[in-house]
Amino acid sequence: MPSPLEVEKSIRADVSISEIFNIVLLTATGFLEKDPAYDKLAAKKQILDKRLLEFDLEKLSQILIPERDELFNYLGLETLIAMGLAINEPDKNEKAISFYHLISSLRFVPSTPTLFHSGLTRAQLSSCFLTTVEDDLNHIFKSLANDTTGAINRSGRRRGASVAYLEFEERYIHYEQEAEQGNIKLTQKISAANSCNIRSPQDHVGVVHCSNLCTEITLNTSAQETAVCNLGSVNLARHISEGKLDDNLLQETINIAIRMLDNVIDLNYYPTKEAEYSNLQHRPIGLGMMGFQDALFQTNINYNSPKALEFTDHLTEKFSYYAISASSQLAQEKGTYGSYQEDLKERVKKHGMRNSNTMAIAPTATIANIAGCYPCIEGIYSNIYVKSNVAGEFTIVNKYLVADLKKLDL
Repeated sequence: MPSPLEVEKSIRADVSISEIFNIVLLTATGFLEKDPAYDKLAAKKQILDKRLLEFDLEKLSQILIPERDELFNYLGLETLIAMGLAINEPDKNEKAISFYHLISSLRFVPSTPTLFHSGLTRAQLSSCFLTTVEDDLNHIFKSLANDTTGAINRSGRRRGASVAYLEFEERYIHYEQEAEQGNIKLTQKISAANSCNIRSPQDHVGVVHCSNLCTEITLNTSAQETAVCNLGSVNLARHISEGKLDDNLLQETINIAIRMLDNVIDLNYYPTKEAEYSNLQHRPIGLGMMGFQDALFQTNINYNSPKALEFTDHLTEKFSYYAISASSQLAQEKGTYGSYQEDLKERVKKHGMRNSNTMAIAPTATIANIAGCYPCIEGIYSNIYVKSNVAGEFTIVNKYLVADLKKLDL
């Protein structure tokens, strides 16, 4: 960073927040010849979306809550994420403020690509890309050689991954015909129903061939469409009040989170035309949950008890209702998704849905670390363990057990 003295030379009494930002960048640029390290700071002016300058930075600076910096590593990062996801909103300042409060309080955390790239000029915000690989060597190599994996490399902080589900349709049909003609001896014949396609809200416009890499969502794919996962999760640990699930707070969180995830679709940088077409046409989002075990600890409910089943039933019913309702409200405001087929009831029947899919319980391994809660809906398997990733090794201790032991003076 430029020295405070060098920056102070350019600051006057009535300087604005946006002017200070530009002064720091310009000062850093002037120091490039002294130390190449200043290039990293100066480069931010080129990688950030210029539409961020349309925000009222003075207004946004007034609502920042520095105390929440202890919850989230970088206060400035929260603000940048919120602004980046509100760029396309008519009332962008108000929406950025609501997004900021949601993220900074850790009630909702977007997926890691959104955390890394929101507000950038090429904002690749999605987690997964699902493509169809045909039973043809040329198409197999074409699929593996495209730049989708590079797009989800996550700024070099995490490697992108590809998974291929090969369908040998022609050979499968051949064997079926051989069996029917008696050329293949069958020991048993079973009738199997494809539950993913039977329950798919998009069965009228395509076929589910596979899941995504983490298997939390199933979307239609074809040679013309590459499905895209737009993910984020509600932290249930932040929605327990006086030993009970705070339904009103959960509804507020989900309403804002659904809007944020829907904005990801319009702001996203797409590596292929098939991915862009599919995401804009169907607008699938996956709102998940994490901190389920934390919520059980806070409500004093055992994971394997009948009370846990009652709690889960209430939670998932509310969660689903709020998510579908929020998407329907967005449809009333912004219009339904392109391939929507009107077949649901009341509000949804009247206004439709903004998103073809709304929920997906992702593993949340990384963002659960950020939020300081247990991942997704997993139960605790040890009171102390070591977790390893590219950033190093981290000792995880059951803080609820520690708190209870302290109460007993142990």
